Amino acid sequence: ALTASIFLSYSIYFFLVCLAFWFSEVKSIVLSYNLVNIFLAGQIIPLSFFPEKMRYIISLTPLSLLVDFPVRIATGMIEYDGIKDGFTLVLIWSVLLLGVNKLVYSIGIRRYEGYGA
Repeated sequence: ALTASIFLSYSIYFFLVCLAFWFSEVKSIVLSYNLVNIFLAGQIIPLSFFPEKMRYIISLTPLSLLVDFPVRIATGMIEYDGIKDGFTLVLIWSVLLLGVNKLVYSIGIRRYEGYGA
């Protein structure tokens, strides 16, 4: 779960960094994502403390798989069916992000023009 979490995190950052093909500065986008990620991935407050509606919305994103899912496995707070469902979501998000990242990178690299010394 930890390895899958690291892969998903890397894939999200790769997508954000690929935005540099279209924007000259992506530092603020990455910083904004980091701030959102700290709260919505369960790094500060466990996701179980969030209201049900907000947990549902977070579950539609890969953010819940970055911190909360591996921690719940490590602490034994998740049953076998939950682990199975979590890894299914990890697989779906991984394939989706791989496809999107490949597309964004291939479009961006064709558009790229390097300048400078």
